Amino acid sequence: MDPAAPPRFRRNLIFALAVTLFLTSGGWLDAYVVWQLAFSKGKVGAKSPQGDGNPFYCDIIPGVSFPLPENSSSTILVAKMLLAVAAAAWIEKKLGLYFTGESAWSHHTEEERRASHRLVEFSKIIDQLVGIDEVFRSGITSPVNRLDYAKDIRTAVLESKSVRIASIAGYEFIGSMGKSLLYDLLRSNAGVNLEVVLLDPVARKDIVHERVRALRSASVEYADQDIETEISKTTAAIQSLVDSRGGGDGSICLYKTRLHPAFRMVLTDSVIFVSAYQNNCHGHQAPVLKIRRVFDQHGPTGMSLYAAFSAHFNNLIKDAEPVIKKEF
Repeated sequence: MDPAAPPRFRRNLIFALAVTLFLTSGGWLDAYVVWQLAFSKGKVGAKSPQGDGNPFYCDIIPGVSFPLPENSSSTILVAKMLLAVAAAAWIEKKLGLYFTGESAWSHHTEEERRASHRLVEFSKIIDQLVGIDEVFRSGITSPVNRLDYAKDIRTAVLESKSVRIASIAGYEFIGSMGKSLLYDLLRSNAGVNLEVVLLDPVARKDIVHERVRALRSASVEYADQDIETEISKTTAAIQSLVDSRGGGDGSICLYKTRLHPAFRMVLTDSVIFVSAYQNNCHGHQAPVLKIRRVFDQHGPTGMSLYAAFSAHFNNLIKDAEPVIKKEF
């Protein structure tokens, strides 16, 4: 056994914990989820008023559900579960740290060697659950096309047969047309299957107002009408993509959802780029995670962050209103 294996495991685990904490907000929900999972004993709890969390958990853990806080997001809860798993692994690792020193490696008992082997195997499991390739820093002052993640997103979109985008307004992705990150690329890729989910600003004026209030520290003059205008421009840009495609394969769909998107996402066939909406900056200025699609011997695994965010996207469009739906 390579004596460098346990320290590597420790670094990977600390990274997984840090990234999971970045994706989530509020330690109270961590305690809530762990408490419910530990003490619900399989009892079926009341469905949340928003209805987006319980069915998702029933799919992953058949026969087990629990009451969720109002307006909870299924993806946030999955991230919390991953945090709980990582914390449990860290505790298990701490119990074996006394024999990880290189100088004492030769004195390990067979039982200690087996324990170290189990920890290395657990590290592989954590890597499968997380699947994070890179973290791009925030870009408060940079145009969207010059941000660190811009090239990676454009490359992934260019190589993908399907592209799914979730955003409150989608303005920097598509809405500003030639100045946006993906409009020209999507216009030239005639065979792509494009699905976009935006917030319904009429049905959810409360979310629009909440987002504007959160941005006041970064954009003092930003108003509710600005978000509504950006959503309208993105809708018009997507209609322009439909009108400009003379034929070929693929499809273009736009949905308006009443659920809070919670995350800003670009999902391709092999990777997801995701950021959380923050109070002090616009969505495209926040740090972005690049999460690869994880496979096992049977194909794509369902217990990964890629799968969790993909399921969150499906939840968003499940009850959304189709605005544009065009097959080519």
